Amino acid sequence: MIAEKAVPEPATEIANPFIGLRPFDVDDSPLFFGRNKESYELLRRLVSLHFLAVVGPSGCGKSSLIRAGVLAALRDGYLADDGPWKIIKLLPAADPLSDWTRLLTPHLRKGFEPADLLTRPAKALDGSSGRIAILVDQFEDLFKFGRRTGDTKQVAAFLDAMLSTGDPEANIYTILTMRSEYLADCAVYPDLADAINEGLYLVPRMPPDQMRQAIVGPVEKAGAAITVALVDRFLEDASYEEDGLPILQHALKEIWPCRKKWEPLGLDLYPAEGGLGEFVNQHAEKVYNALSDPQKAVAELLFRAITERTSDGRALRRALPFDQIASETGADPDLLKQIIEAFRDGGFLWQSTGTQPELIDIVHEAVARQWKRLGAERWQTADKRWVEGWMITEARARRASETLTAAAVEWDRNGRENSYLFTGARLQRLLADLGSRRIPKQGVEREFLDRSRKRDFWGTLLSPKVVGIAMFVIVFLAGLAICGLLLQNEASAAMQKADKAQHAAAQAVVQTIVESQNAILAANQQTLQAQTVLSLQAKTPEDLSATPVTAVRARIYPEVWNATQKQEFATALATLPRAGFSVMRFETITVGPSKNDLRYFKNANANEANQIAALLAKAGLTVQVVYVAGFEANSNIRDRTYELWAAKPPDADSKKP
Repeated sequence: MIAEKAVPEPATEIANPFIGLRPFDVDDSPLFFGRNKESYELLRRLVSLHFLAVVGPSGCGKSSLIRAGVLAALRDGYLADDGPWKIIKLLPAADPLSDWTRLLTPHLRKGFEPADLLTRPAKALDGSSGRIAILVDQFEDLFKFGRRTGDTKQVAAFLDAMLSTGDPEANIYTILTMRSEYLADCAVYPDLADAINEGLYLVPRMPPDQMRQAIVGPVEKAGAAITVALVDRFLEDASYEEDGLPILQHALKEIWPCRKKWEPLGLDLYPAEGGLGEFVNQHAEKVYNALSDPQKAVAELLFRAITERTSDGRALRRALPFDQIASETGADPDLLKQIIEAFRDGGFLWQSTGTQPELIDIVHEAVARQWKRLGAERWQTADKRWVEGWMITEARARRASETLTAAAVEWDRNGRENSYLFTGARLQRLLADLGSRRIPKQGVEREFLDRSRKRDFWGTLLSPKVVGIAMFVIVFLAGLAICGLLLQNEASAAMQKADKAQHAAAQAVVQTIVESQNAILAANQQTLQAQTVLSLQAKTPEDLSATPVTAVRARIYPEVWNATQKQEFATALATLPRAGFSVMRFETITVGPSKNDLRYFKNANANEANQIAALLAKAGLTVQVVYVAGFEANSNIRDRTYELWAAKPPDADSKKP
């Protein structure tokens, strides 16, 4: 129920009806709401096609829809005329062929061997006493397995076995779920592409009414209540998040234990800053901060190993066997297990069971996108500097490692000529990006680094500048020695005078050298300061004395007339996220001002509105700042909300986006 007031009920403890970041499973179906329409449509298609490819972006709820929607309906008796359904769930990440054989062997028909499950599964599987549903969940992990191990033959063999189950006369029904960006990998295999084209189902984005059911349904199921204001706040924030569904579930799971007796869940449980993603970030930080310093160091290595950042900035899962993680990180296995257990209990890690090898993975990419320590570049107020996330550091280290391997192979292929070695700034940058953990202990890469360091040392030592200084010192000292010999024939008084002169000259030389060194140090310091200023200018807002907006909750809503204006505004607005502002989706307007307006609704936002206008002007877009009165007490207009209205162009009516 949705309630504005508390409804007295017996003061009994109610189990948390929200599951967090992980997908819903078959047994979670009583708490799965909002996807009835999609579940029925998939069941209808499955019966006629025998093969479904359920595709969609990360966070759209593919796995939950199939597990808690479709498979739960099959388990509960849908189309069970021939007997109960046999449901097999497979994740092709650890050892795809072995897992396929192991999970399907209990359903072999008499007279067949497990090896037949790879060559003729439609005949080897026994569907006489009930239909068989095979779910290959997170199908993209098959391609990741191929890239991780280089075993493309096993990938092809798995695809042949899976596609061979599609005999219309067999009682076998196959479903795969996959992220949409991996469709290009499927196109490499013609038979797989044909099957996907025929059985494709693109999971639609959950509209507000369905998302409302996903929030209110579990609360009602638990016998509790939630206020309209809190539901609306969840819906508003989830609509702007890439990971709306999983982080919504995690946020509800987190606030459930904080509810007050006799009262519905209310808006007071929502964080003042940060939105839905802050629930994930704060919870992950809580788990991390409870670790000891040695455990924190291992936690960083663990999450850097099981995530990856693409060249375009996307965060991806990178499931790895436990032994491989221990080998890559060099961490103590017992300490590594402690970290895995801590974050698994917190709902952030997943560990496979019954598979060899045993895999460790984050439960969802939302962990990497929302936990700032892991995935984002963040402003560290205490040190007043930008700190990059673990994934950014790891991505640079992996690129450096690839660069080292390629350079070492090229050097070895060309007879180990010195001209192929790295020296100077290039070598120092490579070593800095690699970090101490990734510097190889042996092999051609280690030999390449050792030779590069040696050549860099002697090259610096024998550089013309150093040799010139050394020659000057030698000649100068030789001149002093000759003068000393000539002065030995003079009187004692003259000799003493010469000694004093020599001493003074030596002091002058020392003073000259010291002053030269100080001048060099000062020049270096000025260069470093200039680089720091440039870095800060590129990283922070124009007013460096102001505290940057780190919560990223200020929102700017662009309103344009046509595609031309959209392009112009997009170019200027692209500079704002770096300054801490969120740019929302463009909207089309049919009425508007005669000049570009930046509108704000709260007096407290006047300075920030002027700051936004200044940043836009710097990017080439002139706007006038306009205060819209009458909304100070209106809760529907949130603090730090701005609307950027484009001036009406002469051809506004003929060029709509």
